[in-house]
Amino acid sequence: SNGTSETSNLNITVGGNLTILAGGNINVSGKGYSSGYGPGVGTTPYGAGGYGGFAGDNCLSGCGWGSGGPSYGSMKEPTRLGSGSYSSGTGYGGGAVIINVTGIANITGNITARSITLGSQYASGSGGSIYLIAGSLVGIGTLDASASNSGYDNMAGGSGGRIAVHLTSGNSFDSVKFTAYGGRDSDGSHASSAGTIWLKRASETYGELIVDNNNLTVNANKTTMMT
Repeated sequence: SNGTSETSNLNITVGGNLTILAGGNINVSGKGYSSGYGPGVGTTPYGAGGYGGFAGDNCLSGCGWGSGGPSYGSMKEPTRLGSGSYSSGTGYGGGAVIINVTGIANITGNITARSITLGSQYASGSGGSIYLIAGSLVGIGTLDASASNSGYDNMAGGSGGRIAVHLTSGNSFDSVKFTAYGGRDSDGSHASSAGTIWLKRASETYGELIVDNNNLTVNANKTTMMT
């Protein structure tokens, strides 16, 4: 992980075409803030990390523990790291990958910026950032900035991260899949907010915003921040 500060991300510039083959993966999962750090760190013990949305609250010790962390960052140009969960040694945020391709980006493999949980009984950090600028996009792969799930009942995962794809000449995203799900506990009763997915075709002025939490229901007042 980046540890206690935002010191590095993966920044790739390709003066031509980029191909990620089936089975290939640009993977910055767990390369964000370590547990206990980040602008969206959980605010009380056992609290999950927020980023693209607010992290859900947990219900331990009579529901008095585990307030999730806040949302931050840009949905159109996401470059921030995911935040860790509150307690030391519990969960890391996803890292940040920024890719600028002048030609065709063929994503048949995956680009992954998930958070990680360091034990089945812990909350997780938040998903990270994937920011792709390309002339056009083809493929059947996946861009994933989701949070990892907790393996413990009543212990939510972190919020989803942020994905943005800007096409400079193309107008199709082909069959590429985009996910920024919030994490959940073992039975799905405690979940965090989804992150944001911003898709802009060359012909569009504003683009399209997707907020998809894979049919999970979050706590009241735990929202996805559209900034």
